Amino acid sequence: MVKVAVTFGAKEGVARTDYKSVINFLHSLLPEESHGKDYLNRFDDLTISELHHKFRDIPWLEYTQYVFLPVQSIKLDQIVSLTDTPYFLRLQKVLSKVPKRVLNNYLAWRIIMESSNILTQDITDLGQNFYRATHKDSRLTRTVPRPTFCSALVETIFSLPIHASYISRHVTQAIKDDVTSILKSIIEQFKSEIIELKWMDDETRSLALERLSTMKTYVVFPGKLSNSKSVDNTYFEYDLPEDNLLDAVLTASFHATNARFKDLHEPIDKEVKHEHGKKFSRYAYIYYEPSDNSITIPARILQSVLYDIDRPRYYNYGNLGAMIGHQLYHAIFERTPSRYESRYYHWMSAKTQSGFQKRLACVERDYAQYLVPETQKYLNSSNSMYEDIADLAGVKLAYDAYSKWLEQNDVELKLPKLNYTNKQLFWMASAMRFCLKATPDAIENLIEYKCESLIRYKVLGAPRNIGNFFKDFNCPWYLFIEHSKCNVF
Repeated sequence: MVKVAVTFGAKEGVARTDYKSVINFLHSLLPEESHGKDYLNRFDDLTISELHHKFRDIPWLEYTQYVFLPVQSIKLDQIVSLTDTPYFLRLQKVLSKVPKRVLNNYLAWRIIMESSNILTQDITDLGQNFYRATHKDSRLTRTVPRPTFCSALVETIFSLPIHASYISRHVTQAIKDDVTSILKSIIEQFKSEIIELKWMDDETRSLALERLSTMKTYVVFPGKLSNSKSVDNTYFEYDLPEDNLLDAVLTASFHATNARFKDLHEPIDKEVKHEHGKKFSRYAYIYYEPSDNSITIPARILQSVLYDIDRPRYYNYGNLGAMIGHQLYHAIFERTPSRYESRYYHWMSAKTQSGFQKRLACVERDYAQYLVPETQKYLNSSNSMYEDIADLAGVKLAYDAYSKWLEQNDVELKLPKLNYTNKQLFWMASAMRFCLKATPDAIENLIEYKCESLIRYKVLGAPRNIGNFFKDFNCPWYLFIEHSKCNVF
């Protein structure tokens, strides 16, 4: 704080005195340790009028009207969701006593820190040093080069036109239709597996099938991104100066925020929400969202080893299909602590939950047997078991869906001069997207902290537990009996 103030021209002695008062102010807003964190999961729905009554010293209507102008007019009957109500009680008490100079100094420092990456290099360095000091587990270990930051900034602000341009050059309706057909075939295969599950009771089975049947699918790109005029209209009011980065970013932020404010009181169009949420354009992975039971497959993932419409079906099912199956498995069998936003939380019966936990425990035991030679340590499967079981399920669902496709279509062309069957080539394709080169220290950190197994054991784990692999490669059956551990279905 002091360094920022001095950089902007303050005298160091005055800055130290002023920001000591700011620290005391912030400390007075902290909760007592005895309160715990339960309040963070509570939402109190109140009208602006009720907020006025509960927190009389804070001008809520004036504040919200100022924030939403010129887009919306906020009235006293507007309902808001309040999190951490005890914080506002402390804030109201403190605001009545703290000098305005302290508030001004705090707000000035916060604004500068929020904008530090688009200010001069010395301010940028101060901001990144502060972030590293307050986020010990952060991956930000060095200063981000300015060209790298600026490139990411442009992609953030202009994600829609950049993505639209990418789509116009590299993505066709045929690709969208092809990926959609792969997704739907794996969903149908998952339904078939659920129907046959002996450890799932009928009530839970019905709910699981309903969830898969009603799942929203956002594939490759929304209709808006194929319409250049529609994309242009989104940025019609953006008039960004060419010689002032700070002004340009703040102007873009102003228009983007107003665009979100316009949605207040309007029905939520999930596809439009995905556009503005950057899921179609910025994410490079398949994404399941429990809050609205949807799966998104962005266009940028459909490249390199993962997918190509001109490649054989075994290749695309082995790569992209296995990733789709992984996320679909999460859609039904959720990792309980991390999915609070889902309205389906705790939807399984005790019988089904018990059956799933047995399979989860089996996967945990199986992966715990892998000894990593670089570190002479075993995999931390208690940390990765939810992702491990989804990996197994994803490959199995993709394999079975591809096998059904083979039954209904002519046998695909094989690779020249390689005497492998289509199903053998599927297994090879399922391993192609995995690649890792790391130091022993990095591997040790991955084992200890990452919620996924090391790449090589993702490759080994699925075939080891799926009998079709042994059958397709004509392995002696006793090897499957000896090595196979877990059936996730």
